[in-house]
Amino acid sequence: MKLLIIRHAQSANNANPAARVADPTITAVGHNQAERLATNDHLFRDINLLYVSPMRRTLQTAAPLAAATGLSTRVFTGLHEWGGIWEERDGVVAHQPGLGRAQMTEIIPEVEFPDDVLEDGWWQGQLDTRRHDEILAHSRENARAFLSYLDERYPHDTNIAVVTHGGYGSNLMEVALGIDIHPERVRFLQNNTGHALIEFDGDHRLMRWHNRIDHLSEELVTL
Repeated sequence: MKLLIIRHAQSANNANPAARVADPTITAVGHNQAERLATNDHLFRDINLLYVSPMRRTLQTAAPLAAATGLSTRVFTGLHEWGGIWEERDGVVAHQPGLGRAQMTEIIPEVEFPDDVLEDGWWQGQLDTRRHDEILAHSRENARAFLSYLDERYPHDTNIAVVTHGGYGSNLMEVALGIDIHPERVRFLQNNTGHALIEFDGDHRLMRWHNRIDHLSEELVTL
């Protein structure tokens, strides 16, 4: 199996962290990044399936890719970013349910859903965003669950692309490679729409590349 791990395009939160919202859209720059990614034909010629986080910015990033390639596109809620759907106002953290099925279909018309994506959202707000250790443990557990899900569901010659996030994507790479990296010291950092490729061959794992961004011109490189 080959696993292509893609970070989402620039979001409004990336562009202006001080104005953070719970489930941001991608920016005009982000739309341009996503379009450039989608036209990178050689990158996706061996890919069989596309999985995407249920967050708005990942769905918007995946939309032109799904349209350009015709890949079957499926939501997996465990691909979400650290902490889920939340925002802080006046010192109070409020969780939100996230997008429902109809809202996701407006972004990617043929997207497929797991049972835990409902009409009124998918996020249950089960994490304390003040507990970084809890958030990190949850993210790594989600990464292990996703890799187990792929292993059980698909033949080992299936190649899969994943549109996900900076924090979770780093954890997914850590778990896939069998290493433990504390994110405050070292991370597999990726630019917006940067991608990494990991090959699985039995018990062997090989990272072919990390944070490749050759589809972007210099003015479109953002973090």
